Amino acid sequence: MTSQALPPPKGIEKAPTLVAAAAPDPEVSQQGSGETSIFVQAGAFSSRQNADRLRDKLAGVGPVSVSQTTIKGRVFHRVRLGPLGTVHDADAALARVMQSGYPGARIVVDCAC
Repeated sequence: MTSQALPPPKGIEKAPTLVAAAAPDPEVSQQGSGETSIFVQAGAFSSRQNADRLRDKLAGVGPVSVSQTTIKGRVFHRVRLGPLGTVHDADAALARVMQSGYPGARIVVDCAC
């Protein structure tokens, strides 16, 4: 198959050829990835007592702890299993937490970047 350029129809001028300006090379920089930790977060509560209750209920599932964080000025107590060594471990822990009655649990990754 071949192609060829056709002249413009009669009465119509040829469209000007657009020339793209050369874009400057973007600046690229790399940063170290830092350490990451994988957790299963079973819940986050504004009440420490509620977080402690959930921690106690999940104690048989795996290494569980309560950590405190502040988001938009509000204090939350996160109930997490981990840190877990691999994504496979995290998937297995998530399944155990969900089977224990906490379908809202999710895998989270903390980065010390």
